[in-house]
Amino acid sequence: MRTTMVQTDWSVSTIPAGGRHDPWSLLGRRAAPWWAALADSGGVPAYLIVANRTLGGAALRAEVRQRIGSGAAEFYVVVPGYPDRQTAAARLADALASFRAMGAVVDGEVGAAHPVAAVHDALQQHNVDEILLSTLPAGISRWVANDTPSKLRRLFALPVVHIVSEEP
Repeated sequence: MRTTMVQTDWSVSTIPAGGRHDPWSLLGRRAAPWWAALADSGGVPAYLIVANRTLGGAALRAEVRQRIGSGAAEFYVVVPGYPDRQTAAARLADALASFRAMGAVVDGEVGAAHPVAAVHDALQQHNVDEILLSTLPAGISRWVANDTPSKLRRLFALPVVHIVSEEP
């Protein structure tokens, strides 16, 4: 396969000769905007759920239920592996079973300990239309204190729904 090198102000990208390329890679971004993901997924909206202690909370479950009620949807859950991966894995298993019982098409993983890094890693493998970030209330949540919702919006150029919930 012959490739052509393209120099931009942001990065060097290769474009397959005579082939289709991802114009967003020319901007130095791996993740395409939300409307590109719709085209890639056959029109089925895809959501990335990021939660840890609030993963089984009522507010997050209501958001998932609302999106299922709006039509076909796919979900990918990433649970940052903090404070330990075993606790995160148990929360993930419980959440996947709960979401599947609600009728959701869902899969997931235990990610990096930091939520931004966990989202970054998940987005390397999954195109999503929206990020659903579930946190504890302000004053309790380290994610809110560290401004994680704004960081996710700024770094990944995706809509972020911040869901404030209590621990289940």
